[in-house]
Amino acid sequence: MIASAVSIAGLTVRMQYHAMSGSAVLRNLVTLQNPTGSPITVPVDFATNFGSDGQTAVQATSSGDTAFTTADRWIVTDDGSLTGGDPANLTVFAG
Repeated sequence: MIASAVSIAGLTVRMQYHAMSGSAVLRNLVTLQNPTGSPITVPVDFATNFGSDGQTAVQATSSGDTAFTTADRWIVTDDGSLTGGDPANLTVFAG
């Protein structure tokens, strides 16, 4: 599903959802486009529910550790259970 583009803080924002049939995978792609010739600097908050509730823990980051910082391009979270539990999540922020 592709939602209609909206303008937020001067940026054109689009959101797309892609579900894989036969698999518990949902991809959410958010695109922020600057339609002007001038730089736009705005804070971006993206709230999500990973489903692992209070047991959510950072398992890996793009910098090679488990400390999530603004320098990381991706992060893997999980509830830490190797037998059952909730699925691991990969969140890609850039790249």
